[in-house]
Amino acid sequence: MKNRILSIFIVLLMIQVSTPVYAAAPASIQINSHSQEVSADQAIKFTAVVKDSSGNSINEPIIWSSSSGSIDSTGLFTPGMAGQANIIATSGSVNSTTSINVVTGWPVGIQSSFNSTEVSVDDYIELNATLVDRAGNSVSGDLTWRCQNGIIDYDNNTWKPDKIGNATMRIIYLELEHQVLFDVVPGVPKTLDLPFGLTVQSGTTVHIQPIARDSMGN
Repeated sequence: MKNRILSIFIVLLMIQVSTPVYAAAPASIQINSHSQEVSADQAIKFTAVVKDSSGNSINEPIIWSSSSGSIDSTGLFTPGMAGQANIIATSGSVNSTTSINVVTGWPVGIQSSFNSTEVSVDDYIELNATLVDRAGNSVSGDLTWRCQNGIIDYDNNTWKPDKIGNATMRIIYLELEHQVLFDVVPGVPKTLDLPFGLTVQSGTTVHIQPIARDSMGN
């Protein structure tokens, strides 16, 4: 009898009842504290913690995205356009958003914006260029303009060429330089030059070829 009871007890111990184990689902994401401002020249890494409904940290993948610039799968954010950038962390069906202010970086180039590079000696050309940082944001700074053709008026921010042909405009800021090649064409004719001292015999015809000149004598 004792042996039978012992056998039943052993059998009961050997019976394993499997209880399903369910993985905790993401209920919230907490983005860790970070700097509130970053230069367009820099990069900053964001981190976050995924939590379940009980507030416990769980190991779930995070997908990062940003409203401007770029952010990789590790949370490394490379700024782009200056201004506020929103950073979004997503895991499952939940997400969390934070923001960071992007300020312009150090100027690395000069961008010019001329409507046309073919101009006449009658034109007053508005000088239009800006410094830009690595991400293409406009950066303040005083530009120096140089041209071997015509006059640059810094007070009115204009250039007036005086000779026809190619003219190279140099735009300079510290060690940076950007060049724009203009094609200067004659202006509107203002005067006509006629040959001087012609002698014409009576009854003969002489063809006279006048020369039109613009306001600069071209």
